[in-house]
Amino acid sequence: MSENNHDMEIDPSQEPIIGLPEEELTFTSSGKKLFLPSDQKVSSSAKILAALLLISALSGFANGIDYTQPEKGIVRPHEWVWSMGMSAPNGTATLSGIITLADGTPAVNHTVVIVMDPSTSSAQYSWLAETSTDTKGYFILENLDPGMVSFEVNASDNVTKGMQHRLLLTPPSAMFEPIGFTYLELAMPSEEEHLAVWEKSGSSYWVDYSEEEMDFPLLDPGAIGTYVMMGFMFIGLAVLAGFFAILAFRSGSVGQIRISAALSFFTVGFYYSACCFALLALALSFALPKRIT
Repeated sequence: MSENNHDMEIDPSQEPIIGLPEEELTFTSSGKKLFLPSDQKVSSSAKILAALLLISALSGFANGIDYTQPEKGIVRPHEWVWSMGMSAPNGTATLSGIITLADGTPAVNHTVVIVMDPSTSSAQYSWLAETSTDTKGYFILENLDPGMVSFEVNASDNVTKGMQHRLLLTPPSAMFEPIGFTYLELAMPSEEEHLAVWEKSGSSYWVDYSEEEMDFPLLDPGAIGTYVMMGFMFIGLAVLAGFFAILAFRSGSVGQIRISAALSFFTVGFYYSACCFALLALALSFALPKRIT
């Protein structure tokens, strides 16, 4: 070792370091308790509102299923289109389509007539619109009044040889377009059908399908597709509304109750039942005690 290294010596004049006094540790409690949201008791009022919203969601779900079955449902797209058409502005419907003969060839130079009546359409008075098909059987009529109308087509060489249908003209959508468009592809009756009518009447070949179409008049396929899409939208909203209603039943969360109410409202439900239940639950939710959401 080097000679510069020396053992350290303690100076006797320095006072020794005194440590902290040893004491017995004592714990005290403030008396306060910590509650988690899952530990809080759910009020009976919150459970009742959650149950009401679950019923509302089920009504909306059933309504969505009904919309997806346009030919069998309680509420049909025909009623939906007709109710909107009755309140639509005049001259906001356009009808176009193709008329063919029974063998599939174009019905050239056939007369197409639309008869509108104020009792079944948005027309202010009874009137008719008329046009003719071109070489491809195509026709178009504009500035019509939405709603239920009579659709008539007769042959160019014989005004007593034709057909008649009940038709719903699609009204415009206020959110998307100012004009409602209806498109049809129809075939003229066969010679056998014309002869059968002649044998009954003895004076006309006119085939009237309107009696058969009292419950299901002709309707644009696009309107039916929109109706079915709305049904799937109602089903999705109802599932979400039911999910939040179940969560609210278990937790009593006011926020979850209001979310479920908002979703249920837009499912509509049969005869607007979901709307009524949702508004009631939303209003009563403001009387519930506040909880952690």
